[in-house]
Amino acid sequence: MEHSNGLGDTAKPRLGFIRLGNMGGRVARRLLAAGFPLGMYSRHPDSLRALVDLGARGYSSPRLLAANSDVVVSMLPDDAALERVVLGDAGVLSGIPAGSTIIDLSSVHPLSRPRCDLRRRACSRVGGGYSGSGTNGDCSMRGSS
Repeated sequence: MEHSNGLGDTAKPRLGFIRLGNMGGRVARRLLAAGFPLGMYSRHPDSLRALVDLGARGYSSPRLLAANSDVVVSMLPDDAALERVVLGDAGVLSGIPAGSTIIDLSSVHPLSRPRCDLRRRACSRVGGGYSGSGTNGDCSMRGSS
């Protein structure tokens, strides 16, 4: 997977991961091994140490992570975490550049209010670059910039 970085070069996209639980940590290790530039955010910075030692970069807020990523992947455990980390004042949407992509793999109902708000605001902010797992219903929007 390569994209143009706007300078005439092609490079692997900068990936940003939010929450490195059992699944996210394994995926992140494989992406690092494949040579993808990887940034991470976790409320528990100690959980980032092993991946930072392998070459990933840790960020102190979701906003900073998003500002330095082409693709942001979130794997959050519930509606409250999704709302805080992605939609909050220092959340992903406050820092993500236009043209970026958000992939939401959070464990929330596809029609939950935070997920619907995320879809609506992400599509407005990044030009439709949002994809979520299990999306369906009235608030479903998929696309890429």
